[in-house]
Amino acid sequence: YDELGAYTLLHAGASAEQLQTFAGGVLGPLRDYDRKHQTELERTLRVYFSCGQNVKTAAAQLNVHRHTVFYRLRQIAEICRSDLAAPHDQLTLRLAMAIDALHT
Repeated sequence: YDELGAYTLLHAGASAEQLQTFAGGVLGPLRDYDRKHQTELERTLRVYFSCGQNVKTAAAQLNVHRHTVFYRLRQIAEICRSDLAAPHDQLTLRLAMAIDALHT
């Protein structure tokens, strides 16, 4: 059941508190890494998703080389223990970011 990620929230009809806890759990490791290493991995992921997962466009918006975006995406996947090509993992990350945006 725990491996269902975001689907557990949809199934259970989660409260606002549960949603915030979920978002914090998903994004927490990324934020901790960003704070500790002075990186912009969370921002990179937000930009990457907002531009339709287009690395070239994300690189332009972030003012970095596209290889930097690829490198950051690999880091994000490792830190979040996610496969950014997997729809389930994408949904989990996107949902966490959407929930976070609603509550900040």
